[in-house]
Amino acid sequence: IGRDAFYGCTGLKIVCIKGSYAEQYAIENNIPYKSITAPLKNTSTLSAKKVTLGGKIKINLSAAGGIAPYKYSVLYKKSTGTKWVTLAANTTKTSVSFVPKAAAKYDVRLIAKDSAGKTSSKAVTVTVTKPLTNISKLGAETAKVGEKVKVRCYAQGGTGGYTYAVYYKKSAGAKWSKLRGYKSTNAVMFTPKAANNSYRHFSKSCHAHISIPCHRESGKKSCSPSCAPL
Repeated sequence: IGRDAFYGCTGLKIVCIKGSYAEQYAIENNIPYKSITAPLKNTSTLSAKKVTLGGKIKINLSAAGGIAPYKYSVLYKKSTGTKWVTLAANTTKTSVSFVPKAAAKYDVRLIAKDSAGKTSSKAVTVTVTKPLTNISKLGAETAKVGEKVKVRCYAQGGTGGYTYAVYYKKSAGAKWSKLRGYKSTNAVMFTPKAANNSYRHFSKSCHAHISIPCHRESGKKSCSPSCAPL
């Protein structure tokens, strides 16, 4: 704004936020002014609103407006409960960690308080799920050449909405072949093409890497890319 922007204006008084450019302009140009404090705003954030049980959520505490410095409190409870647990009380720290202890939905309350005692609250819902587990299995431990073996695809935990892809290879081999791409159906048929060979089947559910040998060693995690295609 130019120095002469308000030339000739009588009875002018600038109302401005304390510490703002408008306040500085009024001071530099000898214009009557009144400073006000910006409303306190809670700008705290969470690193994630969905997490697997055992995972850690970082809560970043921050505020704007009001009168600095600020203090923060963090409380949480299960969404179905009524009792709040205090994670932090009137702390000056700018971050705290939250590790949920159960697979459930949690209400998290973030409270910022300025030096004048004014507060600003923020509510966030956190969803905690059980770890994704692939519990797929084979319908038979042995099969003859040309005989069909049913692969049953199942999973539990995670966020649901499972889809499954199935791969296979000879146990002595290194190359995996795709039997079926991602689909929501649970059953797929596999037909061994050679005798005196054992095969390993691999099924994925929601990106869970699970290796299932023909002897039904189900539920064994195998996250190495060398074990199966991604």
